[in-house]
Amino acid sequence: MTVNELIAQLEEVENKDLQVFAWSSESDISKIVSVEETDERIDINLGTQIN
Repeated sequence: MTVNELIAQLEEVENKDLQVFAWSSESDISKIVSVEETDERIDINLGTQIN
């Protein structure tokens, strides 16, 4: 995912006041795997492959 793709996904978020939480379960991080909006925050999953 590129920066422009990330920005486009974040622009689609309904609640712009949510905090952003970036995380990974992998030690080797090379890309943004997913961006998801929850009731409490925006989760950005970092990793090496798209699930």
